[in-house]
This record gives sequence, C-alpha cells and structure tokens, in this order.
Amino acid sequence: MKKILILCVSILAIGLTSCGSDDDAGFDCLKLTTDVSTAASAYAENQTTENCNAYKQSLEAYLEGNCFPDEQSEASFREQLEGLTCS
Repeated sequence: MKKILILCVSILAIGLTSCGSDDDAGFDCLKLTTDVSTAASAYAENQTTENCNAYKQSLEAYLEGNCFPDEQSEASFREQLEGLTCS
C-alpha cells in the first residue's frame, strides 16, 4: 500500500511537469494523471476487484497517452501495471 501511495505522489509530480504545449498526441495528460492518482488512492484504501480494474484501466490509458517524461518513469508504470492481479 505504501508503494501505491508513493506512486500516486510520483504520478502527480510527473504529470504536472510533463503536461505542456509539446503534448500533441491529443491526450490530456493532466486528466490522465489525475485519473491514475484517484484510482490508485481508491485501490490503496479499498482493494476490491472493481477498484483494481479501475486502477488498471487508468494505468493503461496513462501509458497509452505517453505522458511520462522519461523511460525510467515509463518502466515504473509498466511494472506497476504488470504487478496488478485483479481477481
């Protein structure tokens, strides 16, 4: 749970710095960042299948939006996504 909370804070920090005029892919990185943070918090507080799936979907959308500033951040998000087992 501590990892998820740290990830939430990291997501917000990364999202706020990576959302600029250079984002031309049509994705709203601030919204994607907020969605991941909200879903991660909900899952950290209540680890239900529904919250897990919402968190997983938000991570997938964030990765698709290419909102991270570097490869290390991308790898961290992919690792988090791969570690989720929603059942």
